[in-house]
Amino acid sequence: MGKRGPKPTPTPILRLRGSRLADSRHDTPGLPSEIPECKELHNSAQEHWDRQIKILQEMKVLTRADGEALARYCYLLAAWDRLTAQFDSLPVDEWIHHAMKLAPGLSKLEACFGFTPADRTRVSVNRKEDVGTKENKKERFLG
Repeated sequence: MGKRGPKPTPTPILRLRGSRLADSRHDTPGLPSEIPECKELHNSAQEHWDRQIKILQEMKVLTRADGEALARYCYLLAAWDRLTAQFDSLPVDEWIHHAMKLAPGLSKLEACFGFTPADRTRVSVNRKEDVGTKENKKERFLG
């Protein structure tokens, strides 16, 4: 039987949210925030890579380990672009069939990187002066 319940939220995301659970996870492997190496991507996938790298850097959730998943996301996004360009030339049922095949993969990867609106509402970035001080943690907890 598989594991039950929702997937655990990654520790960096918990830290950005200000969750107390982030401090209790000592066995979680940590990687420094850095841009992963970009393997050779096709033109449109490379354009998506460049755009998504900038977004993920601003969110401060990108590590070297994210390269393969980000490359898959960029290829799926490029395929989505090609599909939307064919919207008028394909029969509607065929277009929907292809869209329904691409959508789950895109949605899963978007959720992994925090691209969905629900994921973004749960992430807040602390200012540097607020991070780590006992008074600010107490103040944030008590409101």
